[in-house]
Amino acid sequence: MADATPLDPLAMWREMLAQVEKGVNQLASQSVKSEKFAKAANQLSSANRARRKMTQALVSRYSEEFNLPTHSDIEAINERLQALEDRIVDIATTLKRLADALAPVASASGPARTRKPPELVPPAAAPVAAAAPAVPAAAKKAAPARKRAAASSPRAKASR
Repeated sequence: MADATPLDPLAMWREMLAQVEKGVNQLASQSVKSEKFAKAANQLSSANRARRKMTQALVSRYSEEFNLPTHSDIEAINERLQALEDRIVDIATTLKRLADALAPVASASGPARTRKPPELVPPAAAPVAAAAPAVPAAAKKAAPARKRAAASSPRAKASR
């Protein structure tokens, strides 16, 4: 009795599952090889392609209606932006090359500048009297006379 193996329910389950899987695989491989399956797969693929075209047309129409950019518009802008960035990099490289080529010429063009420019006096520190224009003495004397004449006018009396 020592030779008998005990019943293992999991082993029986694995064996049954392996047999079912083997049968399904044989059935699936036979159906995939058939002409019917090829026609059905082709029809499904065509229907999916038509659905994508219709969806793309609807999205494009709504995008135009709401004045939104489409995927192709954004791709075109990205391509133009990339081209501009490439040109900027090329220009920067050319400018650096020119600056490096002209650097020895610029440094050898003359003696070093050691003299500093004179310091400017800030406007706030300037004297106040110099900023105000001088008023002639004749203008000072004429001002009170005008005031007296305005005060004695009939209009001024009527407003009092």
